[in-house]
Amino acid sequence: MDVKEAAKKAAAYTADMETLTKPDEKALFLSGSGFAIESTRFDDSHNCWEIGVGFVREIDRRSNANGMVFGNQEPLRDLRTYKTVTISDDSGEVVSYE
Repeated sequence: MDVKEAAKKAAAYTADMETLTKPDEKALFLSGSGFAIESTRFDDSHNCWEIGVGFVREIDRRSNANGMVFGNQEPLRDLRTYKTVTISDDSGEVVSYE
């Protein structure tokens, strides 16, 4: 698997995980959450890809909007969630999402 395939798999897996309760919103998640591939790394010792992803969850956006009322708004950048998706190069399967 090359880095582009690993990144695509990480994006799809992240969308699946973050929309488990609303599966019809997968496309909206990727386009509306500020989703980005933040980093890519191949771990030779474990023969796996580590793909860093970042996004802003809807609940964090709502919390931030509520904070605006009280003058406590944080930049969305500070509300980003970061995850590492680890993918086995042998099987192509996601082995962890942390």
